[in-house]
Amino acid sequence: VKTLSEARAHENYEKTRKFYLKSGFVPIEEFKTLWGEHNPCLMLIKDLGLTANHTAEESINKIHNFWNYFSEQKWNEAETLLHADFVATWPQSKERIVGPKNYINVNRNYPGKHKFKIIHSFPFANKVLMTAWIEADTRQKTFVNSIIEISEGKILNIEEYWAEPFSAPEWRKQWVEIY
Repeated sequence: VKTLSEARAHENYEKTRKFYLKSGFVPIEEFKTLWGEHNPCLMLIKDLGLTANHTAEESINKIHNFWNYFSEQKWNEAETLLHADFVATWPQSKERIVGPKNYINVNRNYPGKHKFKIIHSFPFANKVLMTAWIEADTRQKTFVNSIIEISEGKILNIEEYWAEPFSAPEWRKQWVEIY
């Protein structure tokens, strides 16, 4: 493939476009770059209608906004950040929640009001690894570790692992510090 016309005609054109969309690239109207518009790779990306302006920082901000909406019980706002094909997986209980509405309704109906405090968030390509601390007015306290996948600028998948705090056992007291 030497020209954009040949690229458009190639059998993998649409597959390539979909791959970039799933990898966190977003559609654009206009493409600008510091390197100029005549770089063949950049021309192909422009021709596919994509740009790499979906940054790790944007993913982190989107996820922080999402959990802030949960803390504020703003369920409709939180739902707007979920992809239409959203799936949540809870491996510890073997549950899968398919669809944004189901995920929001599970959380909307969960007993108590919860406050989320993000401790760490690490972006990797189109995924973010996140640890948060959650406290509820029911006195429930727990950590959640999440693997969150972003696609087309929305949260596509969340895999969550829950861990409630516990006291350190006596037998290892001589080797550890309690913080």
